[in-house]
Amino acid sequence: MNNKQNCSKKFDKNESSFAAKQIQLTQCLLRDGNQSLRKPLNFAEKDQLFRLFALDGYKFIEIGFPTANDREFKSCQHLAALSLNPIVNPNSTGISVLTRSIKDDLARSWDAVKDGMKPEITMIYGVNPEQIEKVYKTTLSVMNEKVLHAIEYIKNLMQSNPKATVRVAFEHFFDVPPENISYIIGAIKSCIATGADSIVFANTVERTTPEYVAKILKKVVPEVRMFNPDVSIGIHLHNDKGRAMETALKAIKSGIDRFDVSTYGIGERQGGNLHAENFIRVAEDDYNIRTGINRETMYHAGEHLRFMLRKNEAPLKSPNETYSGIHVHGNSSILGLYDPVDPELLKISQREEFIFTSQSGGLRLWQILESFGHQPPADLNKTKKLTKIITNYVADIEDKGSTVPNNELIKYYRNLINNK
Repeated sequence: MNNKQNCSKKFDKNESSFAAKQIQLTQCLLRDGNQSLRKPLNFAEKDQLFRLFALDGYKFIEIGFPTANDREFKSCQHLAALSLNPIVNPNSTGISVLTRSIKDDLARSWDAVKDGMKPEITMIYGVNPEQIEKVYKTTLSVMNEKVLHAIEYIKNLMQSNPKATVRVAFEHFFDVPPENISYIIGAIKSCIATGADSIVFANTVERTTPEYVAKILKKVVPEVRMFNPDVSIGIHLHNDKGRAMETALKAIKSGIDRFDVSTYGIGERQGGNLHAENFIRVAEDDYNIRTGINRETMYHAGEHLRFMLRKNEAPLKSPNETYSGIHVHGNSSILGLYDPVDPELLKISQREEFIFTSQSGGLRLWQILESFGHQPPADLNKTKKLTKIITNYVADIEDKGSTVPNNELIKYYRNLINNK
C-alpha cells in the first residue's frame, strides 16, 4: 500500500468555522516547563534555549518566574537584556514573566524585565470560588478589587517603557461554576477598563471536556470582543487528559487568538502543556491557520532541548507530580486543587516523599524540614531569611548540574542553624 496515500486525509483547509486564521503563540517552556523539572534549567541552559526560541517566530517567550529565587531573577534580567540584541532576537519577540498580583512581586518582576523587548507582566487572578475562599482567604469581590489595584500599580510602573503590557491570567477559569460566569465576564471587563492589554484563560488542571471549554468560550469571548475588540484573548492549556490539542482547535473556532505552548508539551504534572510542535503542525497543515513559526528552527530548538534533558533526573512523573511553589501552596489549602487524579487512586504518589527544587517555594521546604523534626522559627522574618538562603543554595547546586536530595538538604539546614 502506498504509505503516502494511506496517510493523506482530506481536510477542508478553508473551513469557515475557524474564527481565526492567524494566531499568536507564547513559548512557555522556560517558565511553566522549567518549574516542572526535577532539575530546573540552569542559567546557561536558559540562555541557550532563549537564543533558539527567539529565532522561531513566537509572539512572546515566557522567560521565568522572577520572584522564585535570586538566580531566577538574575536569569530573567539577563534574558530581558539579551532580547534587545537584534542578532539574537531578529523577530523582536516580546518577553513575558508570571507573577502574583501582589505589589512586592509585581515590582520585583518589573525590575527584572523593564528594559527588555516588549516586556509583558502576566498577573495571576484566581477565580475558582473554593480557591478564593481557602487559598486566598477572601471573597470574589475583594479579590477583584485587589487585582484592579494591582493593574493600576503595575501600569504606573510601566510608564518608563511604552511598549510594556499587562496580561491577566484567570487561573482555574474553566472550574468556575456556570452560575458565576456572568460575574466573571464583568470582572474581565473591569480588568480591561483598568488597563489590562490582554487576558488569558487558564485550564490550570484539565478536568473539563473540550466541548465544555468551547461552550464557556462562546459565552465569554463575544462579550469581551464587543467590550474591546483590540484586546488579545489567549488560552493556557494543560494536557492531563490528553485532550489539549482538541481543546485548542475548538478554542480557535471560539475566537481565541493567542495560545501558550511548550516544546514537546513539557509542563506541570505528567500531562504537561499544549505540545508546541504537534499543535503548530496540525493548525498549519490541516486547517491552514497561520502561526508565524519557522518550523526548521523550531525543531532545532526541540532537539537541543531533548539532548539537554537527557541529563535531567526522573523523566517519568506521577500524574499529580508538581514542583511548582504556587501549586504546592494551593494543594496544601485544598487537597487535590492541582491534582487531575484522585490521590487515593494512586495509592503511592509524590506525597510520600516531598522533593524540593529552586522553583518549589517555602511551603514545600518546610514540609520537608518538619518531616525531619525541624519546625520553622516563630519569627516570620527569620523563617523568610532561612528560606531564601536555602533556596539560593539549591539554585547554586542546580546551576552546577546537580540536585539536592533531602538528606543533603537536611544536613545543610542543620549546619546553617548550628553556625548561627
